[in-house]
Formats: sequence, structure tokens, C-alpha cells
Amino acid sequence: MGQDRPGSYLLFIALDGPVRLRVGALGEQDFPAGTYIYCGSALNGLRARVARHLRPERKAHWHVDHLLAQGQPVGALLVYSEARLECRLAEELSHLEGVRRHVPGFGASDCHCPGHLLLCEEPVQAVGGAIQGVLNGLQDGPLEQRQGQGDEDGTLAFRETAR
Repeated sequence: MGQDRPGSYLLFIALDGPVRLRVGALGEQDFPAGTYIYCGSALNGLRARVARHLRPERKAHWHVDHLLAQGQPVGALLVYSEARLECRLAEELSHLEGVRRHVPGFGASDCHCPGHLLLCEEPVQAVGGAIQGVLNGLQDGPLEQRQGQGDEDGTLAFRETAR
């Protein structure tokens, strides 16, 4: 597997029905059915962080863990970089047609941005090209896509993409 590297990621989470969840200090929050995009970073090991999010059993440590308790992770995009890009990713993605921020402050306890959780109001496939365009605009490291069934280490399958 090699050494894990730092980076940022987009985690796609499907929620089949509406739920109300207590999200740490953010309190009770409503989540309509749909696909969510969580923007995160892991400067001490990107693959390990995403693998943790994909495990069925996890302790609620981050805001996203509360959503993952009810939703299903359906894919992830990883960008290797020494920089924390989650605020920039959330900002750029929030300007896409059919994508909007959801729950102010979600995932943003350690920064001052409006939040790192977005709701796709259109099917992800409809905005996939625009999301890819945002990622391609980043000047940092290579991109990996994870989708499909889990592999031997509990993560999703990879397809490395060169830029």
C-alpha cells in the first residue's frame, strides 16, 4: 500500500429519507433525503481518514460521523496535497448549479468558513462534470476516485487520474 500521504477529500453520502440528527454543538439539524458532499482534509493520512469514514462501525468524532450513522457513503474523491483545501473546495462547489451548503458550521469547527457540507439538489451525475472541473482547477497533487464495492482494506476501489 505504501505510505499514506496528506490531502483533502470529497465524501459523497446518500441519505434515503429525511432525518433529524443531533450534530454535536450544532444541535438538532434537519437533513432532507438526497446526496451530500462533505469536504474534509487529513494532513496525517488521507487514505486512512477516508477508510475510517467508509467503515460501518465508527465512533462519532467529527460532525460527518453523525450523518454517516444514517447515510451511506457512496464514493470519495481524494486530492493529495500538503495544503488544507476543504474550505476552498466547499466554497467553489457551493457556487455550482444544483449544489448548496447545508447546516451552517458543519465540519468547520477549526476554521471560519460557512461549512463543509453541501447538498446536491440534482443527481450527482448531473453535476459530476462541474465537480470534476473544480478538482481539475486545483494546482495540487494527483486525484484519486473511490467508488463501488469495498476492497480488501475496507476502502472503496481506486482509479488514479492524472492531471
